[in-house]
Amino acid sequence: MSGRLSLVATLGLAFLINGCSEPEDTGNIGKSDPISDADADGFTVEDGDCDDADAAIYPGAEDTWYDGIDSDCGFDSDYDADLDGFDSSAEKDGGEDCDDTDDTVNPDAEDAWYDGVDSDCDGASDFDADGDGHDSADYDGDDCDDNDAAFSPSVDEIWYDGIDQDCDGANDNDADGDGYESIDHGGIDCDDSASDVYPTAPEVWYDGIDQDCYPDNDDDADGDGYASADQGGTDCDDADATVNTDAVEVWYDNVDQDCDAGSDFDADGDGFDSSDFSGTDCNDALDTINPNAVEVCDAGVDNNCDGNADDADANLDATSTSTFYADTDNDGFGDANSTDEACEAPSGYVADNTDCNDTSNLYNPNAAETDCNDPEDYNCDGATGYTDADSDGFSACAECDDTDPLVNANAAEVCDGIDNDCDGTVDLASNLDYLGFVYYQDADCDLEGDLANPVLDCSQSPPPQNGSICYVSNHDDCDDANPNVNTGATEVCDQLDVDEDCDNGADDQDPDGSPSTTDYYTDTDGDGYGDDQESTGVPYCDPPSGVADNNDDCDDTTDLVS
Repeated sequence: MSGRLSLVATLGLAFLINGCSEPEDTGNIGKSDPISDADADGFTVEDGDCDDADAAIYPGAEDTWYDGIDSDCGFDSDYDADLDGFDSSAEKDGGEDCDDTDDTVNPDAEDAWYDGVDSDCDGASDFDADGDGHDSADYDGDDCDDNDAAFSPSVDEIWYDGIDQDCDGANDNDADGDGYESIDHGGIDCDDSASDVYPTAPEVWYDGIDQDCYPDNDDDADGDGYASADQGGTDCDDADATVNTDAVEVWYDNVDQDCDAGSDFDADGDGFDSSDFSGTDCNDALDTINPNAVEVCDAGVDNNCDGNADDADANLDATSTSTFYADTDNDGFGDANSTDEACEAPSGYVADNTDCNDTSNLYNPNAAETDCNDPEDYNCDGATGYTDADSDGFSACAECDDTDPLVNANAAEVCDGIDNDCDGTVDLASNLDYLGFVYYQDADCDLEGDLANPVLDCSQSPPPQNGSICYVSNHDDCDDANPNVNTGATEVCDQLDVDEDCDNGADDQDPDGSPSTTDYYTDTDGDGYGDDQESTGVPYCDPPSGVADNNDDCDDTTDLVS
């Protein structure tokens, strides 16, 4: 306070020395008299009394702050109690000092963060150093990084950069917050923009969204590989994986496993349900049997399911019947002039129509005509026994064809497809008059046959090879068991003296000689060396005695010289 009094006295004295008049009287009597003490407070204007009309105002008086009166005449702001040069914002409009009790707190002060004091009176939280409107998480706030305004709950999160911009503590690779990281950033969430899409999410079928992130068809709820028919697919029951277009149909269970829309009680697909299941198809295993089928002869099958089969069915197709012939004499042979159409032979009818007299069982194709003088045609061959219609010297009962004089027991069998000699065989030699072709067996298949094994055949070419046996038209082979022996073979010298070329001579006896012989020279003295006087040797396969296979002896009269 003494400082304020000195200041007042100094100001008053300055007024007097400089001849300056006192400030204009504002209504306080006595102020115009600098030497008087109008308010009797012990101070004159000259003494620094700034209001000589009020005894409560004088230098050194106890100043009451914020009442608008300068009680101690200090000429300072009555709204700056801490004397820091800033009026209290709480006591004066336009004041800036947010704490007028502390001169370290004012707009010019430097704020110290996190001490709970707004030192610079900017009104901002002392726990929000980066000024982003969020207190530090270290001081019960929600700002995870109070040094950077780019981090706070008010900041938009930038996903997948490894930074928690919005301070929510959530996984930066889980944008939709469903607890699963994005599949594009090492996770398994197939859609990280939808919180209802993740691997364990319940699948909502047919909405085009893969909620559970399983790579299946959203239109295939039963997972059988076929889309629901309601979604444009072919699966008629998308709640059952055993039902689809490739499933095996289980008949009669009232389930359309293969989705063909056909009746489950029509296994043969003929358009009629099985009679075992209130239908009319008496055989649901065959599509040829149903009420619309045509009844035909087929060993008692009821084709049209009317309860009758074959001859018992009035609707029998007549084109399927057979013709049967009356067998009045019961000999097994029918009368060609008495017929009946049926599936099975009626009683008294047979399939044969070769009986020439159906009134007596003595007449039929199997009857014997032993007496060639009998005038009756018992065997129904059209000729009586004693007749010789072809005039070949054989009666009809003694030959196989009485219409051809070249056919009888004495005829020659020829290649014409007829049993010429009536021996029961056709075109096979049965006598010396055979007029076909003769081939020979070629057992070693060297293209030369064996004379001892002729084969008679009507073909103009030899029969085809049968197993290891061939057939040829010649019989030139002299050893049909050795393919190296035939007329085209080369004669060779061998110990067994084999006639390889089939010319009836072997080795040294072969009239054609053998290229495998060795030349020999006379060896008179028997010393193993032939006479050098012989320039040409004699070829032998098997040399006689007295010869050598060289002509190196210069004196063949003595074995002492060689």
